[in-house]
Amino acid sequence: MTTQPDQAHTTVRHRPSITRTLGDLGEGEAWVYQVRCTCAMPVFESHYRFKADDRYRHHLESEATVDPSERCRDPKHHKVAGWDVCALCADQLPLF
Repeated sequence: MTTQPDQAHTTVRHRPSITRTLGDLGEGEAWVYQVRCTCAMPVFESHYRFKADDRYRHHLESEATVDPSERCRDPKHHKVAGWDVCALCADQLPLF
């Protein structure tokens, strides 16, 4: 009987970004907005910035779920995204 070692729980880091590139439409060129993330999310492309912003927000709300006790409570000073795991705030009880 073989025992498999426990696989360590790996936290997926989400670093979404919106980039603007010049795309060829066949009849001319136009701006194309792309939403990419460091996770396995497929690249989303749109000609409209508001659609890219919506996909960006949707991705953070649905995929970048971190236990509230591990989220950063002071992302500006700790230089961590508010939806990401913070080593300083993790496993600490709130003061108020």
